[in-house]
Amino acid sequence: MSCKQATVLMMLILLVGAASIAVTSASPLTVNTNKSTYNPGETITVTGIATASADVTIQIYNPSGSMIVIDYFTAGAGGSYSKPFAIPSTIPTGSWSYGTYTVRAFSGGETVNATFTLQAAADTTAPVISSVTPVADSTVTTARPTITVSYSDNVAINTTGAKLTVDGADVTASATVTATATQYTPAADLSQGSHTVYFEVKDTAGNAVNRTWAFTVTIDTTAPIISGLTPANETVSPSTSVSIGASYSDNVAINVSSVVLMVDSAAVIPTTVTATAVSYSATLAEGTHTVSLTVKDTSGNAATSSWTFAVDTTAPAISSLVPANGTTMDSKSVTVSASYSDNMAIDTASVVLKVDAATVAPTVTATGVSYSATLEEGTHTVQLTVKDTAGNTATSTWTFSVKLPPDYTLYYILAAVVIVIIIVAAVLLMRRK
Repeated sequence: MSCKQATVLMMLILLVGAASIAVTSASPLTVNTNKSTYNPGETITVTGIATASADVTIQIYNPSGSMIVIDYFTAGAGGSYSKPFAIPSTIPTGSWSYGTYTVRAFSGGETVNATFTLQAAADTTAPVISSVTPVADSTVTTARPTITVSYSDNVAINTTGAKLTVDGADVTASATVTATATQYTPAADLSQGSHTVYFEVKDTAGNAVNRTWAFTVTIDTTAPIISGLTPANETVSPSTSVSIGASYSDNVAINVSSVVLMVDSAAVIPTTVTATAVSYSATLAEGTHTVSLTVKDTSGNAATSSWTFAVDTTAPAISSLVPANGTTMDSKSVTVSASYSDNMAIDTASVVLKVDAATVAPTVTATGVSYSATLEEGTHTVQLTVKDTAGNTATSTWTFSVKLPPDYTLYYILAAVVIVIIIVAAVLLMRRK
């Protein structure tokens, strides 16, 4: 081999070595994301190529330039790598926000970047109307009912996209609209009858929902009716333990919280109050008592009822028994009588008079009883029973006798005959002389 050939060969060897060194030192580091745009809740997959089995560092920076993720790992034997990173399902969360993010890869002193965009997911779900008042097909008793619509959305409500009409008239400007409800109270009375409400609302993506319903306005001017008073008016209770109560009804509905019960001008707390009745148990002194009950319906119409009753536990008093107990009458014609009184009132229908165990029909007044009879000689028993209007009972029993005086008529006749005989005899004797 000539010297010139040897020189050429040496230069070729040096060039191949230099090329080999250049290939060995050139950086293969790359970084990519599996998508360029992501939505909340998705997963970012970062992939790339590094030197085989080299250490790799991945950093993710938010739109403000703040690092929010860092991770370390080793590339595969072939130099490739793949690493997942989860995006929060709710944005903003922590340092996550919408915008452009930078993914930075470090390995072997080299740095490469990739970018992706985080944006809100497309919203195709319309808002949901959860409730309306007045309820559809209901009846209200006020001329200015408050109309309320409640709603929600999976993202956000566009409050400027709400619309409310009443009987075709747009009243949105007079309504209060929030992110969860719209409320409207008419400034003027609605007429009696049916009224139609239309409402629509949109979310920030423009998805809309609407609802149409009707309700009826009925103005109630009829007061409740109170009945079934207990104790009944002007009656008498034979016990100090008294159950007071009443029933009531209304053409629409009773306002239970409006019920006011007063006993002897003092408000009491009823034992029970329902939509149809009230009751109260009390211990009262003897005498007359007054009850007052006031009840309103849901329209504010009021009814009041007042009544009185008495408590009486004292039995009547029987006096002035005639004939007096144990006396003897000298005539068969006898008048039986007695007087009675009560702290309240006598029930004249309850008076029972018995003579010798037989019920008789006497003359009865509110203060006494009398009975005239012809009785045989002997002992006679009288029993008088009387009740007051509370049912308290008094009974009195007494006896008397009938004994006629001796009859001297025969003796008088015999004496007269004797006298006549004597006179006749005397006259005859005088004539013989």
